[in-house]
Amino acid sequence: MIDLDVSPDIPAYLCYGLVFLLGVGVAWWQIRSLLAGINGIFGYAKANLLVLLYTLIPVLLFWFLDRTGAIRDTSIFAALLVGVGYPNIIAGKSGSIRSSADLSWFSAPFQVLVDSVVESVREAESQKIRHDERRMIAAIAEDDRKFTKFIDLVRLHGADIKAVAGILNGIEDRPGQYVSPITREIEVRRLYGMLLSVVDFQKLTESIYVDRHPKGPAGVSDAFRQILDFVRRMLAIGAAQFAFLVVVLITAYVWKGSPKPDYLIWRIAKPNTSVADQYRFRKDYLQDVLYSKDRKPEDVVNPLAALLSDPRLPIDRVDQILSVLEQAGAAGRGTCETAEALIVALYVANTDVRRRVHEALGGMATARKVSPDPERDNWDATRAISMRELETLIALWRKAWLTYGCASNAH
Repeated sequence: MIDLDVSPDIPAYLCYGLVFLLGVGVAWWQIRSLLAGINGIFGYAKANLLVLLYTLIPVLLFWFLDRTGAIRDTSIFAALLVGVGYPNIIAGKSGSIRSSADLSWFSAPFQVLVDSVVESVREAESQKIRHDERRMIAAIAEDDRKFTKFIDLVRLHGADIKAVAGILNGIEDRPGQYVSPITREIEVRRLYGMLLSVVDFQKLTESIYVDRHPKGPAGVSDAFRQILDFVRRMLAIGAAQFAFLVVVLITAYVWKGSPKPDYLIWRIAKPNTSVADQYRFRKDYLQDVLYSKDRKPEDVVNPLAALLSDPRLPIDRVDQILSVLEQAGAAGRGTCETAEALIVALYVANTDVRRRVHEALGGMATARKVSPDPERDNWDATRAISMRELETLIALWRKAWLTYGCASNAH
């Protein structure tokens, strides 16, 4: 586990945000490496699917490693290592972070999925290239001006090639004769294929095809088609980036304002919550939750008190929760609701937790000047007692808070 005494400890949502941002950068690099040589990578929907996968996986991995105890999700060092090095972590090659769980069950299928998507994108790119070449060759064959410029280009780069010279001689031997577009197209295709390996020949041919100043409607159509293709790809890229932006905005909207009670309860119940995070829980729960005018006291204290019955809850968290509830109840806001929540918590099976709940009720009673009761106050809550005895203790506490002015919530 990464030593949190060395790593700065910051709120978890900031670490998740850092992992997400790093994931976007790593995803960009991964996709460009996997699909090297393809122009307009992010114009392909499946390429953007890979971006989404490579962006979300580090976030999910960060959560998983935290839940399995390999890291703490408040560690900025852990966020940096997962955000940048998650491929090695999944492959089990990371020397800094090792999960107790075997991740091979995930890495192998994921790699198969990635290979499948990469192959699909490359096939789509090959089909597009073939389609564009057919369209380009047909346009050159149909346009006298473009055909002449293409032949001049062939003479410049391939006249010394025997097969190319033979085709050129055949073209030169028919001046003024009618040549069908099909024959021309065959000749252009053969010449293009022969000279495709020549440096810059493909780009030079494309420059003939996309003539910015044509003397006929065909050229205008070609240029317009290229512009439309460019716009389509830019829209596809924009759609992918917009999707990421929407995710970020939704996340920001959900987390706006004060922390949500459910989130804070989840934080304090985590087995590997750091000391700094426990402090943040106490501060946020008291300041932003218990004293918030937007929330009813019972909606806040009941879920927190319900945690006390969880047998997996460490005893130090029990003390944290009881301290928060006792302080809130003693402060006067939600006193009755807090008292009732703690009374219900007396049903907990753990006698040590029950003793602490009983003492917390006693502390609240003293702070709020509840009438003393020797039988209730001197109750030995550490011993194992029957259900009848427990009901007697609960009845004494309910009677005390009823006398204080709380409405009875006995069931």
